[in-house]
Amino acid sequence: MSPQPRTCTLGPAPVYTINATEPEEVAAGIKYAQENHVRLVIRNTGHDMLGKSEGYGALQIWIKYIRKGISFQEKYTPSNGCTTSDWAGSAIVIAGGYVWQDVYKVAFERNLTVVGGGDQTVGCIGGYTQGGGHSPASHDYGLAADQVLEAQVVLANGNIVTANSCQFSDLYFAIRGGGGGTYGVVTSMTVKVYPSKPVVAQSLAITPLAKDKDSLLDAITDVYQQYPDIMDAGFSGYGFWSINSPMPNQTASYTHVVAAMNKSLIQSQKVFGPLFQTLQKYNGSSLHILVAWYEFQTYGAYFQAMSGVSQPVGVASPNSAMTSWMFGKAALTASRTALRNMIGITAGNSEEFTFNTVELVGGGKVLTDASDKYSSVNPAWRSTYIVNIVARSWTNHSSAENVKDDITNIKGGAMRALEPLLGSYMNEA
Repeated sequence: MSPQPRTCTLGPAPVYTINATEPEEVAAGIKYAQENHVRLVIRNTGHDMLGKSEGYGALQIWIKYIRKGISFQEKYTPSNGCTTSDWAGSAIVIAGGYVWQDVYKVAFERNLTVVGGGDQTVGCIGGYTQGGGHSPASHDYGLAADQVLEAQVVLANGNIVTANSCQFSDLYFAIRGGGGGTYGVVTSMTVKVYPSKPVVAQSLAITPLAKDKDSLLDAITDVYQQYPDIMDAGFSGYGFWSINSPMPNQTASYTHVVAAMNKSLIQSQKVFGPLFQTLQKYNGSSLHILVAWYEFQTYGAYFQAMSGVSQPVGVASPNSAMTSWMFGKAALTASRTALRNMIGITAGNSEEFTFNTVELVGGGKVLTDASDKYSSVNPAWRSTYIVNIVARSWTNHSSAENVKDDITNIKGGAMRALEPLLGSYMNEA
């Protein structure tokens, strides 16, 4: 029996591709696109969840084939003798379209910490870093964009320049948070690295007994209210929750993994005392609460055991919608009633299969890096403690617009109402 004929389309994918292996080939591709009035797309790994590195009918230039090596500098040495940098520590030069897994190998074998993606397959020098870039290490060392010491950039006119605080400083400012592939094509980047420290980590899982979704949402509200105090004590990490998860083998639950550097286990447990005292009223009656603690000698050991994940490259799903919002301390702590209302709305109902991701990646150094005059990240980051992402998908195309409206205006609107002064994270808008 012969298979039924099917229609095959490129969809939003570019039509032509240049697998650039040299910066000069990037320049040649840009020139060709200009001269022939062709839409141009720059792609590092294509990991963007919203498909910003796609483009119907476009010429695509892959950066991932540029592989000039990853090198370690015991003491940062500016490539052009720049004397205005105040960084006296070590650095790693990422000369090409590498992913964080490649860089972590260089850093971890030297017992170093580098601010990079929680997903190891994310590209290093593209939209992740140029759009801000949060990390399990952001609380201690800042966003990925704030780690950039200098970069090699191909300009729209084909020139290849080094941007740092001494030359092309406006471009240096722009690529440190202003958005990937926007002001030039970065083909190499030098970033700060730090000596590793011991890490204490905690996993928390909350699941309802029977079908008590209200108690679960009440407990999630209690956790959210404690985030600022927990983060001010040095903890950061990632969490996930849903009242009816679309993820395989999951139903209603809240889970997180958080960690702090250079703290003892006793100190760490004391930080969570107030939260666990609050949650105790649910445990065994309406909810099951499971807590576990772990100790690691290095950041690398923690990351490889509990934080590093690998997700499919490309758009999260062609049939999904998502939005994100940043929250400061006051929005999370001022009114439990208002916070519980927002969580109830972003939870949706059981038939919606809504999924929330909470990123405890602000506070600490993310706040104090506001003094960096060469940082172009959204100023909202400088007041942010957490970023909350809410997402839904659809199986029937006729419901797509309703889902998009719900995510953007109902669930997204509820987050904006609770925290009207901040904004959405560029890479997860």
